[in-house]
Amino acid sequence: MRNLKYLFIFLFFLCFNNAWAINISESLVPGGLAILPLGEIKINKNNVTTNRPKVTFQGRKSAIAVYDNYWYAMIGLPLKLKPNKIYYARVSQSGKKNNYLINVKNKKYPEQRITVKNQRMVVPNKLDMKRINSEKKIISKAKYYWDDQPLDYNFKRPIEGKLISKFGLKRFFNNQPRSPHSGIDVPAPTGTPINSIAKGKVLLTGEFYFNGKTVFISHGQGVVSFYCHMDEIDVQEGDLVTQHSIIGKVGSTGRSTGPHLHMSLYFNGVAVDPEIFLEYQEYQKEPK
Repeated sequence: MRNLKYLFIFLFFLCFNNAWAINISESLVPGGLAILPLGEIKINKNNVTTNRPKVTFQGRKSAIAVYDNYWYAMIGLPLKLKPNKIYYARVSQSGKKNNYLINVKNKKYPEQRITVKNQRMVVPNKLDMKRINSEKKIISKAKYYWDDQPLDYNFKRPIEGKLISKFGLKRFFNNQPRSPHSGIDVPAPTGTPINSIAKGKVLLTGEFYFNGKTVFISHGQGVVSFYCHMDEIDVQEGDLVTQHSIIGKVGSTGRSTGPHLHMSLYFNGVAVDPEIFLEYQEYQKEPK
């Protein structure tokens, strides 16, 4: 019986861990992306899809993508997940329910220490905290937004350049620990145009305490992109944008030490590493 158990586990991963079939690579680490292949699309004689899957992970709906006439679930893996542990995605399809195993591996993210001149951007006062807590509710609603629009995950870089901060860094502001970096930072001159990474709908715009001038865009299926520290915002809530739409200009608003774009990407409300989709080079420090 024990040998049969291991044979089953081997066959399970042989059959279902073929996410290479889609044209991106999954990243089974905290802050990464799991891709579950869920079979060929089936359409009945009335041209109605009969086996569209529904997938949840930790109680939240996950994006369903289509590639080469096959279904794939795309699941954001929270940075707070404990590594070297197996998690479950729950799948409902064609009247059947299954649990899919996701084996999350370890990844060590380096530290980053940043000096901020405005101390209130590190230790806000009571009035600041009242504003911050109010803004959190608005921002959270945008991060967890869901609609059933088809997802086009063929994302393109919002601006060109090289990264100064990668995703997942353990951050210290003025030597005080803060939340890990939830996106990527690309420096550029003030006023550099910023493009939406894909078509979508503008969910939220505004100027927030830490993020400065900010735009959230829904790309369908719970996938949301986030752009902040902007100098100008060139779209309004409810606008429909294309991949080439200019949504604003690079700036240094909010908690920022210089003009740059911070961009985050959310799947099922979870920040994932944008470099899974967007290839950037990293600035190399010159040797002393």
